Amino acid sequence: MKIPIIIILLLSCAVCSAETKSNLDGYAVFHDLKKEIAKEKAEILAREDFKNGIYRILVYGKRPIPKYDSYTQYLAKYGIDCYPIAGCIFSDGIIGAAEGYNGVIKPLLVQKFGTDIFQNYKNQNENH
Repeated sequence: MKIPIIIILLLSCAVCSAETKSNLDGYAVFHDLKKEIAKEKAEILAREDFKNGIYRILVYGKRPIPKYDSYTQYLAKYGIDCYPIAGCIFSDGIIGAAEGYNGVIKPLLVQKFGTDIFQNYKNQNENH
């Protein structure tokens, strides 16, 4: 009886952890990469996401709870997801991924919306 249960558990774990193209946890692949390689891969991903109507900004580090995070709320008004790819512990690969992805997606979003929404947020919050 124990063997079938163990097999079922192993199979269910394998299915649950299988990555798909739409699985956002795929950003974890950047963790072990060198910064420049992660940056290059993230730039490609950003172009693909934009082309597919997926708008997000990659963030890392300790983040506020989303309902108290004014940046997350601001971006949501434009249909942009503020997507954390790492918490307090991050690597050069994570930094490179965020820099590469955001460096490509932000100018595309500015062009899409016809105004620099990122600079607007910064200007609105300089005195806070």
